[in-house]
Amino acid sequence: MEKKTIEKIQGVENNTILDSGERHTAKSMLTQLRQCIENKVIEKDEVPKLKTIQNWITHYTNQHHQEAAEIMARAQEKT
Repeated sequence: MEKKTIEKIQGVENNTILDSGERHTAKSMLTQLRQCIENKVIEKDEVPKLKTIQNWITHYTNQHHQEAAEIMARAQEKT
């Protein structure tokens, strides 16, 4: 997702699209983004395709797992 699109979405009150406490599938995120189009928060051409969202989720999930593994390794070194 483009940075300006993310910034627009983050500015929406009661945002649940990029709320780290919420879990979304690529399909549910796309649905939320389409609601943002209807609410005139973002333009239709700013919404990525479903496959792009799936790749984005996979990338950040892998990144999170790697960071968690590094934290665990550091914690084990201290004990």
